[in-house]
Amino acid sequence: MSLAFPVNIVTIGRVVGLRDHRIKTGTIWKTGNLLFRAQQSGANSLSGLEQWAKANSTEGREFIVWEDNSRLVIQPANSRYCYDLLSMLEP
Repeated sequence: MSLAFPVNIVTIGRVVGLRDHRIKTGTIWKTGNLLFRAQQSGANSLSGLEQWAKANSTEGREFIVWEDNSRLVIQPANSRYCYDLLSMLEP
């Protein structure tokens, strides 16, 4: 089975209060499965989040990382689609 969406490699650039201590500035992550469609874009959802991180893909896209029911979610800043933050890659 192939994925119907792109897998992104992202680097964490800024972290604000996330409890998951694996999320650190400079760590590199791979995105995973599509989880759900949020009510608003990632950039617009920042105003309602107290714990979040910003990340950039190797293609220059900006993403927002946040927690939803104890799982890490990554959302493009300009999209409502939310993905699983799958795994941290070795530097």
